[in-house]
Amino acid sequence: RSAPRRAADGWYCPASGALISTQDDWRQDAIVTTRVAADRLAEYGIRVRPRDSGQRVLLDEFYSPRCGTLLDARIRVEAATAG
Repeated sequence: RSAPRRAADGWYCPASGALISTQDDWRQDAIVTTRVAADRLAEYGIRVRPRDSGQRVLLDEFYSPRCGTLLDARIRVEAATAG
């Protein structure tokens, strides 16, 4: 399991034991990359049909700022722009 673990003094990486954050939500201190899901998953050999219209499907990846361990990944639909 790659989810950070909480201790009394902060959040720690389960792989390296490095302190990730002392915030209530560790994601505030994580390194976040966001890519179009179909493009990023293709890098892993996973075939996903890209969207041709509408909001993009994105993949957010959260990495430890200390050791680079991937801690969480989330797929979401891009927010609609007003206009």
